[in-house]
Amino acid sequence: MSLDFYLVSYDDVGGIACRKVGDSDRPLTYHAPIFWTSSSTFIESPFSPEEDHIYNCRLHLRPLAEDHQSHNHLSPSDDGAVSRMLYINSSYDLVIPDLAGTTANPRHVEGRIWQYRNGTFGFGFLRDNYIIDLKHIAKNGHILDTIEPNDS
Repeated sequence: MSLDFYLVSYDDVGGIACRKVGDSDRPLTYHAPIFWTSSSTFIESPFSPEEDHIYNCRLHLRPLAEDHQSHNHLSPSDDGAVSRMLYINSSYDLVIPDLAGTTANPRHVEGRIWQYRNGTFGFGFLRDNYIIDLKHIAKNGHILDTIEPNDS
């Protein structure tokens, strides 16, 4: 099990930047990319056919606890339908200045964050053929590990 820490910052025009600042599995000198968007406005469904294709042609990687139920794919009963999405970018340019300005930089990629109707999120990059689906870690303001069974 690893514990990662992220720094999220917001600007005055609706942009968001997120950077992993700590990783329990790596040394502190590790340079993580910065995930960012120039607009934090979610795109609501229905989506264009191109965006539907980007989402539908990818494999879903889920946390191990959920994996046995889904076989890595969302089914309609999962309420995994996408309600909205956000365009993101990932870049090492902002972390390692020597990479800025290089052409066809493989360390600068476009991606998406998808929010599902059940409130969970998934994210992926256009160059990859998978989406990493995340699970809830909080409910009603409480970390899920601390919720008593009768609180649900």
